Amino acid sequence: VLDCEFPAGTPIIRTAVGPAYNGPYVEPGQTLVVTSVGSMQVPNPAGSPTMIDRDYGFGGTPGTIMIGDTALTDDVAWSAGSVSVTVPAGTQSGQLTITRGDNGLSTVVGVTVTVGPLPGTAVVRPVSPAAGTPIQDAVDAAQPGDLILVANGTYEELVILHKEVQLQGAGAFSTVINAVKAPGEK
Repeated sequence: VLDCEFPAGTPIIRTAVGPAYNGPYVEPGQTLVVTSVGSMQVPNPAGSPTMIDRDYGFGGTPGTIMIGDTALTDDVAWSAGSVSVTVPAGTQSGQLTITRGDNGLSTVVGVTVTVGPLPGTAVVRPVSPAAGTPIQDAVDAAQPGDLILVANGTYEELVILHKEVQLQGAGAFSTVINAVKAPGEK
């Protein structure tokens, strides 16, 4: 049986959130909190038992956390389940990477963290799970350059990006857009 899952010990990000919008947006001096997927059941490549546990946490030994090329070292609180860190001035938006201190493995699936403030008149538009089409409603209300932060949850809607906006979820393992044809007139 082919093993298609990440190896045990690979850190996987569940969510990355700043203090204000329940998504990966922070301004310098603010705290970013990153949670891991932790222990997860995956298909057993050996066949029996059919499922096994894999550790996708951050490890108990502190490693490194980076946004782009910037190492985040201010006020780091590290555990297997989460890392919180203060984002220093001068940090640019970029890919969030966590490297475990106990085995040297780094995140494979990352999250883009936007470090504000946004340029010009652009604003952050937070979206939370709700009935209807909350993501499409945010896109329709947005101006070019706005950042639409989609909180963790499952969204049953077919989103049409008809403007130059940024659409960012809290993490690949926690924010799911199920592109069903909703509403029916789409």
